[in-house]
Amino acid sequence: MTGKLLSREFQDTTGLDDEQWCEMAPRLNEQFADCHLDPKAALTSRIDLRHRSPMALPVYALFRMQCGNWMPYTVRCRDLSTNGIGLYHGGFMHPDTRCYILFKEKGKSSKLLGRVRHCVLLTGKIHLIGVQFDAPIDLRTYLPLLKAAPPRTRVTDSIAGMVCHEDEAAA
Repeated sequence: MTGKLLSREFQDTTGLDDEQWCEMAPRLNEQFADCHLDPKAALTSRIDLRHRSPMALPVYALFRMQCGNWMPYTVRCRDLSTNGIGLYHGGFMHPDTRCYILFKEKGKSSKLLGRVRHCVLLTGKIHLIGVQFDAPIDLRTYLPLLKAAPPRTRVTDSIAGMVCHEDEAAA
């Protein structure tokens, strides 16, 4: 990885907390379920199945800016396939931007190198970024993270945590 790391903290540019994502993710997934965001993908039949992240799981990503330096962000996973990942982000990302997607679980971490293929404004400042991995991944390694990892919780004066429900029959 050439270039400087511009910050040691992963920035979440959406301005939404976990509770807000828990409410918004199903609406975004439903509202934009059938749109073809990548014109090239719309012209060819897709052979890999996309697995949705029902609660927009937080994922860490490093994006290489045009100046050559790397910027760390906390993004939200929309879906995952063997060849790429859909991410919600609070800003525009240029196509062909290089990136690392970082998954962490139980002290282990994996780093997947990829490239932004498209970026589309969905609503407000929320963008959907499509990242294509440089090499296909084994979904058996990553799918349990989408299903098993609940959103992080935030403690307030009156309540601790949150309740999110996914209807198994609809999934």
